[in-house]
Amino acid sequence: MRLKLFTVFLLIIGLLAAFYIPGIAIKVETALYVGTCSPLSFDWSGTSILVQRLRNEGYHVIIVNNNDELINELSKGGLLLIIGPDKSVSADNTDLDLIEKYFLDGKINIAVLDENTTSNNLLHRFNIHVNGTMILDTMLTQDPQYPFTIIKTLDNETKYVRLNWASFIVNDTKINRPVDIVSITYGILDLNSNGKIDDEEIAYFLKTRGNTSFNGWITGIIIVYPSSKLFVMSDSSPLINTELGRNLTVSQIVYNYVKKLSDEKGKRVIIPNYLYRRKSIQQTIPFHSSILFLLFANFLEQADQFIDAYISQYSILGPLILLLTILGLIGLMKSVSNLKKLAEFKHEKVREYKIIIETIITANLLDKKFLKNKEKILIKRYWELLRQAFIIVKNFDLEEVLASKSYNKLRVLGIVDQKKFKKLLWMYRIYLKINGKSHLPIVFNWRKTMIKYVLLVEDLLNLLGYTIFRKEGFRDAKYLIK
Repeated sequence: MRLKLFTVFLLIIGLLAAFYIPGIAIKVETALYVGTCSPLSFDWSGTSILVQRLRNEGYHVIIVNNNDELINELSKGGLLLIIGPDKSVSADNTDLDLIEKYFLDGKINIAVLDENTTSNNLLHRFNIHVNGTMILDTMLTQDPQYPFTIIKTLDNETKYVRLNWASFIVNDTKINRPVDIVSITYGILDLNSNGKIDDEEIAYFLKTRGNTSFNGWITGIIIVYPSSKLFVMSDSSPLINTELGRNLTVSQIVYNYVKKLSDEKGKRVIIPNYLYRRKSIQQTIPFHSSILFLLFANFLEQADQFIDAYISQYSILGPLILLLTILGLIGLMKSVSNLKKLAEFKHEKVREYKIIIETIITANLLDKKFLKNKEKILIKRYWELLRQAFIIVKNFDLEEVLASKSYNKLRVLGIVDQKKFKKLLWMYRIYLKINGKSHLPIVFNWRKTMIKYVLLVEDLLNLLGYTIFRKEGFRDAKYLIK
């Protein structure tokens, strides 16, 4: 018994002493994908949104990190997807021979989106290549002169869009295969690559192309082989984060082509990540042992949210977890104090506090006297605030969408996964319960429910650029109230 108590006291002393240990500087070195189209890049030029969206829709996305992994995965079939690579697919003709073989054998489709000449070593195998010279629009007087483009959807509808820094596709020889032209872009070539149209370039164009300022260039094609298809787009921008995240028309059309090509090969998408360059970063950061307590506290918070989410779905779990917790504490006390039995268990009232950053809206959440019998009123007002916010900012009525179960409309808000659907639906049902229009869900503690409600409202307001917690980078929701 004495040894156990001594060990407990020693641990307590060690924890307290950890706060008084001087901090140290740690040099951290890592490599990140920045300014590249890597599927592991989360910045504007990355393709992480594409990968997540494909996976959410049931596609098996495989990210490979070397030639051997690529060849191994291609042998199993799928779509080889290459978007704006920094390096060529392979300098080894053996690997290119295998890729061509798998393609001609019908195991894979290939999709290449690249405005540069980086992918040409692969494209030359199929008698085409990307020129690499940018197309600029003569009709636009200000930069950027993104070119006007006519693009065809899977349903053969014609859409009018603008590409980014697009080049054009060239036939090496006459292709003896069915070719489906997907997009045609109009403009003048930026021959000196300075990002604007010069008088010399206009003069050269008139000399070689005739007296017109509007010339069409092929920027998207599909070459049809007996068992496979090659899709080439001389612009990588439609599928990068900044464009796909905005759900532009051209992005959605190209995304649908990628899905169609993958559907034909078992819904597998293979992306060679080793074609992108990583940027090494060195940073010296201070470290103190108390940071470990912060991480542990964050872990406990995540665990609490996880448990609370399941308890809200299955009400029987609440009493069961409470019982297990009590039994665990009794066992710990008996182990430390060497008690044979617990003679008395005295129940005392426990005061619970939930710290929330104070704002004008949430100022009284800590005041139990203020909250008493007013939780339902506050929840109702928070829902009305949230609904009004989406009407003002997005012209979007949450109640109409949830009542009609038109969940596809929520995708424009970034609510694309099932968990967010369920949370939003739970909020709406709580609101209906308060108004007497529903008996579910069952609520045991309105104060806890209200605090959870506030946190969910904050998350949804953040999608609009507003906050009730005074987060940096967001506007205060009080402007919506006014």
